[in-house]
Amino acid sequence: MSLYIDMLPSDFKVSNVFMTNDTNWSECVSLRESMYRSNNPSALRSQTRIINSFYQLLNDTAYEEISVKQIISKSQISRKTFYRNFDSKEDVLISCIYKILSAYIEEMHTQSEVTLSWIIEQAFRILEHNKNFFQLLQRDNLLYLVLNVINREILDEHFSLSDQKSDFSRYIVYFNVGALFNVLSLWLEKDDAYSADDILRFLSDYMTSGITKNLKSPLVI
Repeated sequence: MSLYIDMLPSDFKVSNVFMTNDTNWSECVSLRESMYRSNNPSALRSQTRIINSFYQLLNDTAYEEISVKQIISKSQISRKTFYRNFDSKEDVLISCIYKILSAYIEEMHTQSEVTLSWIIEQAFRILEHNKNFFQLLQRDNLLYLVLNVINREILDEHFSLSDQKSDFSRYIVYFNVGALFNVLSLWLEKDDAYSADDILRFLSDYMTSGITKNLKSPLVI
């Protein structure tokens, strides 16, 4: 099976909020405080080693075939150190997904209105900056984890804080986000059949005018 991400050079450094081919996974830590066992420098170094090692293994090995033992061996840490920082290999992976989405979540909270067009634009922005990572998840049938995070940590949280009380509006938002997620998955699968700008333009035109034109008010979550 072909790989989609080059091996991480030893001198990789975090260059921006989003992960790119030049991004060190050292900052792939969950937004959820429960995922942190400690924030002291030693623990953060251990997390960095664990995540970078996991990332390298993921390039060479299917996710299901990766064991905690392999991660520990490649990281050159003790079993105790691993479980002090993460509960499982899935915990490591989920923490990376959270970090990728962290900027989106933070920016969403600054928006007076989170429109459908904004969601589409941000989704493609994230996907383009992290395309290789998401292709690895797709390779191993793990993209559903991303949707789980979006549903649980973004949509559910927003609706809990929103003034909107309509169950109908919530169904519409979940419908559109689910549809968008499938389109993004197809775009990853086809890989370069269309540019992100082409897909973004089409979806923006279709979903904002084609779907919402019959609503009494703009679809806002």
